[in-house]
Amino acid sequence: MMQKNPYFSQICYISCGSEIGTGFLVSPNTVVTALHVVADALSKQIDVEITFPKDLRHRKYVVNWSEIRKFPPLVFLTLHEERSFSGIYLRPTLTEITTQMHAYRYSDKDDDKLDCIILQQIDHSNQDSTDLRVANLLVKPIDERRLSFGGFSGSPIIVGNCIDGILLNEHKEDGIPVRLSGICGKN
Repeated sequence: MMQKNPYFSQICYISCGSEIGTGFLVSPNTVVTALHVVADALSKQIDVEITFPKDLRHRKYVVNWSEIRKFPPLVFLTLHEERSFSGIYLRPTLTEITTQMHAYRYSDKDDDKLDCIILQQIDHSNQDSTDLRVANLLVKPIDERRLSFGGFSGSPIIVGNCIDGILLNEHKEDGIPVRLSGICGKN
């Protein structure tokens, strides 16, 4: 049984052109996700749809492409109205993590069941770098055999009660995803 986390209501489903992904509410009206999740909005000037499936009303928001704030490899999307928001705990730096990491996503905007993957840190590259434009965290799924981790881009990486980072991309070997890269904060 999945443990209830205070952040679950802040995780959202993002749809933009041919891409789907996950976002995370970081203030009452701001969602963060991976840049490539909304790339179609920027290149084709189309809107981004954001849905919070855990909301009983399935609250849906539309963000115009011109309102996307880029901070590669992330973007910030501003909602036109505030949502109920509980504060988040960000760990300022990520060192060797010995406990399990979790990432969550919705597989469908109309399904309120979260899909979870359990991750293990395998590398914290660029440890001395303060450049947040590059992935600086490599993780691997524990006991996961999936054909794809599609939709997990933009998912918060949760360790205990803290957000430690955001998933960005999957890396495949022989067509099977074996690693995921992410970004984490630095002091």
